[in-house]
Amino acid sequence: MGMLRNILENAGWQGLTLSVVSIAASAAAPTRTKPDFQPTGCDSESGGTDLTSLRRLAGNADYDAFRQAWPAALAGCDNDASQLELHVLVAETELAAGDHQRLGEATTVLIGEFDAREGHYYQARSEFLHGRYDAAIERLQCVAYRHPDYIEAARLLAKSFRDAGQIEAAWRSLEALLPRCDDINVWSAMAGLVQSQADFIRMLNHFKRRQVSQDSNADTASNTPEKSPLEYLALGALRSGNFTLAKWIWEDLLRSIAVSPPELRRSQPDPKPKVAEYSSRRAELALIDLKRTLEAADISMFLVSGTLLGFVREGRLLGHDHDVDVGVWDDVDRERLLSIVRKAGLFYDQASRTREIVRVKHVNGIVIDIFYHFRSPGDYWHRGVKIIWHNSPFGLVRRKFLGENFLIPDDHDKYLTENYGDWRTPKIDFDCAFDTPNAEVANHDELLIHTYRMLNQALVTGARGRASFFLGKLRELGRDKFVDDICNQLQGGHIS
Repeated sequence: MGMLRNILENAGWQGLTLSVVSIAASAAAPTRTKPDFQPTGCDSESGGTDLTSLRRLAGNADYDAFRQAWPAALAGCDNDASQLELHVLVAETELAAGDHQRLGEATTVLIGEFDAREGHYYQARSEFLHGRYDAAIERLQCVAYRHPDYIEAARLLAKSFRDAGQIEAAWRSLEALLPRCDDINVWSAMAGLVQSQADFIRMLNHFKRRQVSQDSNADTASNTPEKSPLEYLALGALRSGNFTLAKWIWEDLLRSIAVSPPELRRSQPDPKPKVAEYSSRRAELALIDLKRTLEAADISMFLVSGTLLGFVREGRLLGHDHDVDVGVWDDVDRERLLSIVRKAGLFYDQASRTREIVRVKHVNGIVIDIFYHFRSPGDYWHRGVKIIWHNSPFGLVRRKFLGENFLIPDDHDKYLTENYGDWRTPKIDFDCAFDTPNAEVANHDELLIHTYRMLNQALVTGARGRASFFLGKLRELGRDKFVDDICNQLQGGHIS
C-alpha cells in the first residue's frame, strides 16, 4: 500500500507521504466550485420561458430560438438574483455561439446594471480569444483583486500569461489559488504548464502540501477516486518525460479503484466528461467555423478519421464520437496555424505532447484535433503521441457537407478501409490505438498510459466488457503481474 510513497522517496522526494490509501482518499473528493447561482424566480407564467428550457436551447446550440426566448424569461424574473443569473446565461450562450458583438452587449448589462464579476470575466474571455492577452491580463488582475477565489477568472489569467509568453507569471497565478481552492481544473491547468523535470518537481511539491493538509481526512474520505488531482500529477510526469513515475501513479490509482466495492465504483462520475458533453450539432458548428477560419488564411483543411467516416457512411458527424478530426499538409507552418486559431475569436488551443497535432477547443466546448499529414513516397502518415497511422498516397476532392464544400481524400473507400477495415459496419467501442489496421506504435510508454486510462474509465463506469478488453491489452503489453493483481482485487477475482 505504500508503493507510491516508496517510489517517490527512492526517486529523491523524501517526506512525501503518498500511500495508496491517503492518495485515494484525498483524490476522491476534490473541492469543486459551486455554481454562483441556484435556480430562482424565472418561470414560465404568462408565456415566459424558464431557465431550464433556455439552458436546453443553449446546450443544443439552438441559438436563434434562445435569442427569441430569453426576453420573455427576463420578464418573468421576479428578483435581481434571477435576472443576474439569466444575463450570465445570455453571455455564456453568446460566447458559445461565437457572437462577440452580442456578448459585448450582454457584458455591458452585467457590468452596468449589476456590477457583476461575470461581466468582466466574459469580456476578458473575448479579449483572450482574439489574442489581446495584455488587455485580458489587465482586466483579470482587477477581477482577482476584488474576487480572489473566482476560479474561472484565475484559470483564464494563467492561460493569458502562458500565451503572452509569461510562463512564470502563469505558474504564480495558479500557485496563489491553490491554498484557497482544490478545484480539479487548477491541477489540470498546472499540468499543462509542465515542460521540464523542474516544472514537474514544482507541481509535485504543491501536491505534497496538498497531501499533508488532507491526511487528517483520510479516514472519512472515500477510497475510490473520480477524476482526481492524482491523474493530473501523472499527466505532469508524462509532460516532463518521466514515464516510469506516470506508470506507477496510474497503477496505484487503479489498484485503489479495484479494491472498492463495485457499486461504489459505478457511483462515480464518468472520468471522461468530454464524451458526455459532445453534441453533434455543436460539433458541426465548430467544424464549419474552423474550415472558414483556415480558408480565410489560405490553409487547406480536409476531413479525416472518424469525421470522414461519419460523412461518408452516415452523411453526418458520428453521434457517439467525442471530438472532430481534420488534417492539414506538412507544409503548413505550425506557428502561423496556432496564431490564426488563437486570434479567430472562436478557439482555445490546448497543450499537446507532440508537434504533429494542433489541438483546439471551440468556444462551444467541442475539441478538434488538427493532424499534420506527412507525405513520403508510397506512404502518407499522421501521428499522435502513441500511434502513427499509415495510408496510401491520396489526393483531395471537394464534397458538399453541412452546406459547405469540404475537402476529403479522393479514394475515400481505400482510405477508410486502411483505417478501419470494415468501415461500413458501425463499432461503438472503437479504440483508435488498438482497432486501426494501419497503426504503428510510436511510443510504447504512451500506449501503456492510454491503456491504463481506458481501463480506469471502464472500471469506474462499470463497463465489464471494455475492462476485460483493456486488461487483455495490458497483458499483451507485458503487464501480467499488474493484471493478476487487479483481477485478484476485483470482487470474486473477476470484473463485477
